[in-house]
Amino acid sequence: RDQLPVFPAGTVAGFNIARPTLLDVDVLPGLVLKTYLNGTLQETSTAGNLLAVGTGLLTGSNAQQVSFLTSQPFDTVQLQVGGLVGVATTTRVYQAVIEQFCTGPALSCNTQTPILPTDYPVIVNGQHTGLGVGVCVGCGVLNASNLLTTDSTDYATIRLTAGVLTRGAVAVKDVLSDYPAGTFAGFVIENPSLLGVDLLSGVLIRTYKDNVLQETVDASSGALLSVDAALLTGSSGKRQVGFISSLSFDEVQIEVVNLLGVLSETRVYYAMFQSFCAGASPPCGTNTVLSQPSYPVLIDQTRSGVTGLLCALCAVNQTQQVIDADPNNYATINLVAGVLATGSISVRDAVTDYPAGMFAGF
Repeated sequence: RDQLPVFPAGTVAGFNIARPTLLDVDVLPGLVLKTYLNGTLQETSTAGNLLAVGTGLLTGSNAQQVSFLTSQPFDTVQLQVGGLVGVATTTRVYQAVIEQFCTGPALSCNTQTPILPTDYPVIVNGQHTGLGVGVCVGCGVLNASNLLTTDSTDYATIRLTAGVLTRGAVAVKDVLSDYPAGTFAGFVIENPSLLGVDLLSGVLIRTYKDNVLQETVDASSGALLSVDAALLTGSSGKRQVGFISSLSFDEVQIEVVNLLGVLSETRVYYAMFQSFCAGASPPCGTNTVLSQPSYPVLIDQTRSGVTGLLCALCAVNQTQQVIDADPNNYATINLVAGVLATGSISVRDAVTDYPAGMFAGF
Protein backbone atom coordinates (compact mmCIF):
# COMPACT_ATOMS: atom_id res chain seq x y z
CA ARG A 1 0.00 0.00 0.00
CA ASP A 2 1.10 3.56 -0.77
CA GLN A 3 0.19 5.82 2.12
CA LEU A 4 -0.14 9.05 0.14
CA PRO A 5 -0.98 9.13 -3.61
CA VAL A 6 -3.90 7.46 -5.33
CA PHE A 7 -2.98 5.73 -8.57
CA PRO A 8 -5.40 6.51 -11.41
CA ALA A 9 -7.37 4.11 -13.55
CA GLY A 10 -5.27 2.86 -16.46
CA THR A 11 -2.26 2.10 -14.25
CA VAL A 12 -0.75 -1.38 -14.50
CA ALA A 13 -0.48 -2.98 -11.05
CA GLY A 14 1.11 -6.25 -9.98
CA PHE A 15 4.08 -8.05 -8.50
CA ASN A 16 7.42 -9.48 -9.53
CA ILE A 17 7.33 -13.15 -8.56
CA ALA A 18 8.88 -16.52 -9.32
CA ARG A 19 7.48 -20.03 -8.92
CA PRO A 20 10.44 -22.36 -9.44
CA THR A 21 8.52 -25.51 -8.49
CA LEU A 22 5.90 -25.12 -11.21
CA LEU A 23 6.46 -25.92 -14.84
CA ASP A 24 3.18 -25.27 -16.66
CA VAL A 25 0.85 -22.37 -17.44
CA ASP A 26 -2.01 -24.35 -15.83
CA VAL A 27 -0.79 -23.03 -12.47
CA LEU A 28 -2.00 -19.53 -13.37
CA PRO A 29 -5.62 -20.06 -12.30
CA GLY A 30 -4.28 -20.08 -8.74
CA LEU A 31 -3.17 -16.45 -8.98
CA VAL A 32 -5.43 -13.49 -8.15
CA LEU A 33 -4.59 -9.77 -8.09
CA LYS A 34 -6.78 -7.27 -6.24
CA THR A 35 -6.69 -3.49 -5.83
CA TYR A 36 -8.15 -1.41 -3.00
CA LEU A 37 -8.81 2.26 -2.30
CA ASN A 38 -9.00 3.39 1.33
CA GLY A 39 -9.57 -0.22 2.32
CA THR A 40 -12.41 -0.82 -0.17
CA LEU A 41 -12.03 -3.48 -2.85
CA GLN A 42 -11.81 -1.92 -6.31
CA GLU A 43 -11.00 -4.72 -8.76
CA THR A 44 -10.16 -8.42 -8.93
CA SER A 45 -8.16 -9.94 -11.78
CA THR A 46 -7.67 -13.66 -12.28
CA ALA A 47 -5.42 -15.64 -14.61
CA GLY A 48 -7.45 -14.96 -17.74
CA ASN A 49 -6.86 -11.22 -17.42
CA LEU A 50 -3.22 -11.18 -16.32
CA LEU A 51 -0.76 -9.43 -18.61
CA ALA A 52 2.35 -10.87 -20.23
CA VAL A 53 1.38 -14.44 -19.37
CA GLY A 54 3.03 -17.25 -21.31
CA THR A 55 3.89 -20.85 -20.51
CA GLY A 56 7.38 -19.84 -19.41
CA LEU A 57 6.33 -16.77 -17.44
CA LEU A 58 6.41 -18.36 -13.99
CA THR A 59 9.00 -21.03 -14.66
CA GLY A 60 12.50 -21.09 -13.20
CA SER A 61 14.15 -18.84 -10.66
CA ASN A 62 14.08 -15.49 -12.48
CA ALA A 63 11.50 -12.99 -11.26
CA GLN A 64 8.70 -12.20 -13.69
CA GLN A 65 5.93 -9.64 -13.58
CA VAL A 66 2.31 -10.67 -13.09
CA SER A 67 0.02 -7.67 -13.43
CA PHE A 68 -3.18 -6.26 -14.91
CA LEU A 69 -4.44 -3.01 -16.38
CA THR A 70 -6.67 -1.30 -13.85
CA SER A 71 -9.95 0.43 -14.65
CA GLN A 72 -10.44 1.98 -11.18
CA PRO A 73 -8.19 4.20 -9.00
CA PHE A 74 -6.39 2.45 -6.12
CA ASP A 75 -3.80 2.83 -3.38
CA THR A 76 -3.19 -0.86 -2.56
CA VAL A 77 -2.43 -3.95 -4.65
CA GLN A 78 -2.69 -7.49 -3.30
CA LEU A 79 -1.50 -10.87 -4.61
CA GLN A 80 -3.37 -14.02 -3.61
CA VAL A 81 -1.94 -17.46 -4.34
CA GLY A 82 -4.39 -20.34 -4.25
CA GLY A 83 -3.43 -23.92 -3.49
CA LEU A 84 -3.36 -26.50 -6.27
CA VAL A 85 -4.75 -29.97 -5.76
CA GLY A 86 -1.97 -32.51 -5.43
CA VAL A 87 0.82 -29.99 -6.06
CA ALA A 88 3.15 -28.45 -3.49
CA THR A 89 4.16 -24.91 -4.50
CA THR A 90 6.55 -22.20 -3.44
CA THR A 91 5.98 -18.65 -4.67
CA ARG A 92 8.70 -16.05 -4.30
CA VAL A 93 7.27 -12.52 -4.13
CA TYR A 94 9.93 -9.89 -4.87
CA GLN A 95 8.30 -6.46 -5.26
CA ALA A 96 5.02 -4.72 -5.99
CA VAL A 97 5.16 -2.91 -9.34
CA ILE A 98 3.08 -0.21 -11.02
CA GLU A 99 3.34 1.46 -14.40
CA GLN A 100 1.55 4.53 -15.72
CA PHE A 101 1.26 4.96 -19.48
CA CYS A 102 1.69 7.93 -21.81
CA THR A 103 0.47 8.22 -25.39
CA GLY A 104 3.09 7.26 -27.97
CA PRO A 105 4.13 9.36 -31.00
CA ALA A 106 2.25 9.25 -34.29
CA LEU A 107 3.57 6.70 -36.75
CA SER A 108 5.98 8.15 -39.32
CA CYS A 109 4.84 7.92 -42.93
CA ASN A 110 5.91 4.82 -44.87
CA THR A 111 8.28 3.71 -42.11
CA GLN A 112 8.18 0.38 -40.32
CA THR A 113 7.80 1.15 -36.61
CA PRO A 114 8.50 -1.39 -33.83
CA ILE A 115 5.79 -1.09 -31.17
CA LEU A 116 7.83 -1.27 -27.97
CA PRO A 117 7.19 0.10 -24.46
CA THR A 118 10.07 2.56 -24.75
CA ASP A 119 7.87 4.62 -27.09
CA TYR A 120 4.32 3.24 -26.87
CA PRO A 121 1.95 2.28 -24.02
CA VAL A 122 1.78 -1.40 -24.90
CA ILE A 123 1.09 -4.60 -23.00
CA VAL A 124 0.89 -8.28 -23.84
CA ASN A 125 -2.83 -9.03 -23.63
CA GLY A 126 -3.17 -12.27 -21.67
CA GLN A 127 -6.76 -12.72 -22.86
CA HIS A 128 -5.55 -13.25 -26.43
CA THR A 129 -2.24 -14.96 -25.64
CA GLY A 130 -1.78 -18.69 -25.10
CA LEU A 131 -2.63 -22.06 -26.58
CA GLY A 132 -5.82 -23.00 -28.40
CA VAL A 133 -8.50 -25.27 -26.98
CA GLY A 134 -7.46 -28.90 -26.47
CA VAL A 135 -4.63 -30.93 -25.00
CA CYS A 136 -1.15 -30.49 -26.46
CA VAL A 137 1.63 -32.09 -24.45
CA GLY A 138 4.85 -30.13 -24.86
CA CYS A 139 3.18 -27.13 -26.54
CA GLY A 140 3.55 -23.68 -25.06
CA VAL A 141 3.68 -19.94 -25.52
CA LEU A 142 6.99 -19.15 -23.85
CA ASN A 143 8.38 -15.83 -22.57
CA ALA A 144 5.54 -13.68 -23.89
CA SER A 145 6.88 -10.75 -21.88
CA ASN A 146 9.94 -10.70 -24.20
CA LEU A 147 7.73 -8.88 -26.72
CA LEU A 148 8.07 -5.83 -24.46
CA THR A 149 11.82 -5.71 -23.83
CA THR A 150 14.17 -3.08 -25.24
CA ASP A 151 16.43 -5.80 -26.69
CA SER A 152 15.41 -6.45 -30.31
CA THR A 153 16.98 -9.93 -30.14
CA ASP A 154 14.56 -11.10 -27.40
CA TYR A 155 11.57 -13.12 -28.53
CA ALA A 156 8.53 -15.03 -27.39
CA THR A 157 8.21 -18.59 -28.66
CA ILE A 158 5.11 -20.37 -29.94
CA ARG A 159 6.04 -24.04 -29.58
CA LEU A 160 3.80 -26.60 -31.27
CA THR A 161 4.56 -30.32 -31.09
CA ALA A 162 3.84 -32.99 -33.68
CA GLY A 163 0.06 -32.77 -33.53
CA VAL A 164 -2.10 -31.56 -36.41
CA LEU A 165 -4.07 -28.34 -35.79
CA THR A 166 -2.37 -27.46 -32.52
CA ARG A 167 -2.22 -23.66 -32.22
CA GLY A 168 -0.74 -20.87 -30.14
CA ALA A 169 -0.97 -17.07 -30.16
CA VAL A 170 0.45 -13.86 -28.73
CA ALA A 171 -1.15 -10.40 -28.75
CA VAL A 172 0.16 -6.85 -28.17
CA LYS A 173 -2.23 -4.04 -27.20
CA ASP A 174 -1.81 -0.25 -27.11
CA VAL A 175 -3.84 0.73 -24.03
CA LEU A 176 -4.28 4.41 -24.98
CA SER A 177 -4.39 4.85 -28.76
CA ASP A 178 -6.39 3.53 -31.70
CA TYR A 179 -4.75 3.13 -35.10
CA PRO A 180 -6.78 4.11 -38.18
CA ALA A 181 -7.89 1.94 -41.06
CA GLY A 182 -5.13 1.67 -43.65
CA THR A 183 -2.41 0.98 -41.07
CA PHE A 184 -0.21 -2.08 -41.52
CA ALA A 185 -0.40 -4.35 -38.45
CA GLY A 186 1.88 -7.32 -37.94
CA PHE A 187 4.84 -8.92 -36.22
CA VAL A 188 8.51 -9.63 -36.83
CA ILE A 189 8.90 -13.40 -36.63
CA GLU A 190 11.29 -16.24 -37.45
CA ASN A 191 10.80 -19.97 -37.88
CA PRO A 192 13.91 -21.87 -38.98
CA SER A 193 12.13 -25.24 -38.88
CA LEU A 194 9.53 -24.57 -41.58
CA LEU A 195 10.26 -25.12 -45.22
CA GLY A 196 8.21 -22.98 -47.56
CA VAL A 197 5.95 -20.01 -48.11
CA ASP A 198 2.94 -22.34 -48.49
CA LEU A 199 3.16 -22.71 -44.71
CA LEU A 200 1.92 -19.14 -44.44
CA SER A 201 -1.47 -20.84 -44.49
CA GLY A 202 -0.75 -21.69 -40.87
CA VAL A 203 -0.32 -18.02 -39.84
CA LEU A 204 -3.27 -15.81 -38.92
CA ILE A 205 -3.12 -12.12 -38.00
CA ARG A 206 -6.03 -10.57 -36.10
CA THR A 207 -6.80 -7.04 -34.95
CA TYR A 208 -8.94 -6.04 -31.98
CA LYS A 209 -10.40 -2.82 -30.64
CA ASP A 210 -11.47 -2.60 -27.00
CA ASN A 211 -11.05 -6.41 -26.88
CA VAL A 212 -13.55 -6.88 -29.73
CA LEU A 213 -12.34 -8.75 -32.82
CA GLN A 214 -12.03 -6.47 -35.84
CA GLU A 215 -10.38 -8.47 -38.64
CA THR A 216 -8.78 -11.86 -39.29
CA VAL A 217 -6.41 -12.40 -42.22
CA ASP A 218 -4.62 -15.55 -43.38
CA ALA A 219 -2.89 -16.66 -46.56
CA SER A 220 -6.13 -17.81 -48.20
CA SER A 221 -7.50 -14.27 -48.07
CA GLY A 222 -4.72 -12.94 -50.30
CA ALA A 223 -4.24 -10.02 -47.91
CA LEU A 224 -1.45 -11.48 -45.78
CA LEU A 225 1.75 -9.60 -46.55
CA SER A 226 5.40 -10.01 -45.72
CA VAL A 227 8.67 -8.25 -46.46
CA ASP A 228 10.07 -11.41 -48.01
CA ALA A 229 8.49 -14.16 -50.10
CA ALA A 230 10.56 -16.66 -48.13
CA LEU A 231 8.82 -15.69 -44.92
CA LEU A 232 9.22 -18.95 -43.06
CA THR A 233 12.11 -20.47 -44.96
CA GLY A 234 15.34 -21.83 -43.52
CA SER A 235 17.77 -19.56 -41.72
CA SER A 236 17.12 -16.41 -43.74
CA GLY A 237 16.41 -14.50 -40.56
CA LYS A 238 13.63 -12.37 -39.19
CA ARG A 239 10.60 -11.63 -41.34
CA GLN A 240 7.67 -9.27 -40.99
CA VAL A 241 4.16 -10.60 -41.57
CA GLY A 242 0.87 -8.73 -41.32
CA PHE A 243 -1.81 -6.94 -43.33
CA ILE A 244 -3.17 -3.49 -44.11
CA SER A 245 -6.21 -2.99 -41.92
CA SER A 246 -9.57 -1.89 -43.23
CA LEU A 247 -10.86 -1.10 -39.71
CA SER A 248 -9.31 0.85 -36.83
CA PHE A 249 -7.69 -1.18 -34.04
CA ASP A 250 -5.69 -0.99 -30.82
CA GLU A 251 -4.34 -4.55 -30.67
CA VAL A 252 -2.74 -7.09 -33.00
CA GLN A 253 -2.47 -10.85 -32.52
CA ILE A 254 -0.55 -13.55 -34.37
CA GLU A 255 -1.77 -17.14 -34.21
CA VAL A 256 0.25 -20.07 -35.59
CA VAL A 257 -1.55 -23.30 -36.48
CA ASN A 258 0.37 -26.55 -36.98
CA LEU A 259 -1.03 -27.85 -40.29
CA LEU A 260 1.67 -30.46 -40.95
CA GLY A 261 1.83 -32.25 -37.62
CA VAL A 262 5.58 -31.66 -37.17
CA LEU A 263 7.46 -29.98 -34.33
CA SER A 264 7.47 -26.23 -34.91
CA GLU A 265 8.84 -23.25 -32.98
CA THR A 266 7.95 -19.76 -34.16
CA ARG A 267 9.91 -16.89 -32.63
CA VAL A 268 7.93 -13.66 -32.30
CA TYR A 269 10.17 -10.63 -31.70
CA TYR A 270 7.83 -7.62 -31.52
CA ALA A 271 4.76 -6.02 -33.08
CA MET A 272 5.33 -3.80 -36.11
CA PHE A 273 3.00 -1.08 -37.41
CA GLN A 274 3.29 1.14 -40.47
CA SER A 275 1.33 4.20 -41.57
CA PHE A 276 1.02 4.72 -45.32
CA CYS A 277 1.06 8.18 -46.92
CA ALA A 278 0.79 8.94 -50.64
CA GLY A 279 4.02 9.78 -52.43
CA ALA A 280 4.63 12.68 -54.78
CA SER A 281 3.24 12.42 -58.31
CA PRO A 282 6.06 11.12 -60.55
CA PRO A 283 7.43 13.98 -62.72
CA CYS A 284 7.06 13.71 -66.47
CA GLY A 285 9.90 12.17 -68.47
CA THR A 286 11.80 11.00 -65.39
CA ASN A 287 12.40 7.50 -64.02
CA THR A 288 11.05 7.48 -60.46
CA VAL A 289 12.25 4.86 -58.00
CA LEU A 290 9.49 3.54 -55.76
CA SER A 291 11.14 3.20 -52.37
CA GLN A 292 10.38 3.83 -48.71
CA PRO A 293 9.87 6.29 -47.12
CA SER A 294 9.16 8.45 -50.17
CA TYR A 295 6.39 6.12 -51.37
CA PRO A 296 3.97 3.80 -49.53
CA VAL A 297 5.34 0.64 -51.12
CA LEU A 298 5.62 -2.91 -49.85
CA ILE A 299 6.41 -6.36 -51.14
CA ASP A 300 3.24 -8.15 -52.26
CA GLN A 301 3.82 -11.65 -50.94
CA THR A 302 0.91 -13.12 -52.89
CA ARG A 303 2.76 -12.41 -56.15
CA SER A 304 6.31 -12.97 -54.95
CA GLY A 305 8.27 -16.17 -54.44
CA VAL A 306 8.96 -19.40 -56.29
CA THR A 307 6.21 -21.23 -58.17
CA GLY A 308 6.14 -24.30 -60.38
CA LEU A 309 7.87 -27.61 -59.68
CA LEU A 310 9.21 -28.27 -56.21
CA CYS A 311 12.70 -26.83 -55.97
CA ALA A 312 14.40 -27.06 -52.58
CA LEU A 313 17.32 -24.84 -53.63
CA CYS A 314 15.27 -22.20 -55.43
CA ALA A 315 14.58 -19.02 -53.49
CA VAL A 316 13.69 -15.33 -53.65
CA ASN A 317 15.76 -13.60 -50.99
CA GLN A 318 16.01 -10.15 -49.38
CA THR A 319 13.07 -8.70 -51.27
CA GLN A 320 12.78 -5.85 -48.76
CA GLN A 321 15.94 -4.40 -50.31
CA VAL A 322 14.02 -3.75 -53.52
CA ILE A 323 12.05 -1.01 -51.74
CA ASP A 324 14.59 0.44 -49.32
CA ALA A 325 16.30 3.78 -49.94
CA ASP A 326 19.76 2.39 -50.76
CA PRO A 327 20.17 2.23 -54.58
CA ASN A 328 22.97 -0.35 -54.24
CA ASN A 329 20.84 -2.92 -52.40
CA TYR A 330 19.11 -5.72 -54.28
CA ALA A 331 17.10 -8.90 -53.94
CA THR A 332 18.11 -12.20 -55.55
CA ILE A 333 16.07 -14.76 -57.50
CA ASN A 334 17.92 -18.07 -57.39
CA LEU A 335 16.79 -20.88 -59.71
CA VAL A 336 18.41 -24.30 -60.23
CA ALA A 337 19.31 -25.39 -63.76
CA GLY A 338 16.92 -27.93 -65.27
CA VAL A 339 14.04 -27.21 -62.86
CA LEU A 340 10.85 -25.70 -64.29
CA ALA A 341 10.34 -23.16 -61.56
CA THR A 342 9.61 -19.43 -61.74
CA GLY A 343 10.78 -16.75 -59.33
CA SER A 344 8.90 -13.47 -58.93
CA ILE A 345 9.03 -10.20 -57.03
CA SER A 346 6.04 -7.87 -56.80
CA VAL A 347 5.99 -4.30 -55.44
CA ARG A 348 2.69 -2.74 -54.42
CA ASP A 349 1.77 0.89 -53.71
CA ALA A 350 -0.60 0.70 -50.74
CA VAL A 351 -2.27 4.07 -51.44
CA THR A 352 -2.06 5.21 -55.06
CA ASP A 353 -3.35 3.76 -58.34
CA TYR A 354 -1.27 4.74 -61.38
CA PRO A 355 -3.00 5.59 -64.67
CA ALA A 356 -2.68 3.78 -67.99
CA GLY A 357 0.17 4.98 -70.14
CA MET A 358 2.83 4.98 -67.43
CA PHE A 359 6.03 2.95 -67.72
CA ALA A 360 6.35 0.30 -64.99
CA GLY A 361 9.31 -1.98 -64.36
CA PHE A 362 12.45 -2.77 -62.33
